[in-house]
Amino acid sequence: NVWPSKCKDKGFLYLGKLGLVKIPGFLIGVMYEEENLYKQAFEYFIKNKDDYKACQYKVGYYYKYGLVTKQDYQKANEYLIKACKQNFALAIYELANSYEFGYGVDIDYNKAIELYSKIKDTDLDACIDLGYCYAEHLHDYQKALEIFYSIQDQPEAEFFIAECYFYGNGVNKDYSKALLISLFTP
Repeated sequence: NVWPSKCKDKGFLYLGKLGLVKIPGFLIGVMYEEENLYKQAFEYFIKNKDDYKACQYKVGYYYKYGLVTKQDYQKANEYLIKACKQNFALAIYELANSYEFGYGVDIDYNKAIELYSKIKDTDLDACIDLGYCYAEHLHDYQKALEIFYSIQDQPEAEFFIAECYFYGNGVNKDYSKALLISLFTP
């Protein structure tokens, strides 16, 4: 059994390896990931999937993207749903992404929006994807603009807002405003 080299200097982790101290399985799995030992990490996540929502998320993530295991969207969503039921934000994001793009489930933009909305205040990517979901899939540019204006200091939001002014999506077409916003986007 390989022990991550970054952990060798940490006494409590060594004690955990010896079985003298209980260390949550997801932490050991994450340490293996830091060493690019994904097979060992996956084994730890599988072993601890019933005890930790973080492990359920990680198992779902590994199945969704086919990391050291065969890609299986059904299994991925099964584990992501378990972690979602415990309000694990990363799992909520991945499940929303599955509904938005149809990974192992029927495409359901309303379900994706519902899930992204749960974590939009704490997860910038979810907020951005929520805005794009409204714009690209439901063509509700007013709602998308409302979301992007709430994070207008972010380059993705500024780009989207400028694009709306350029094409007249949800606002009156205004090339000057589009240009002005674009000039100040980092």
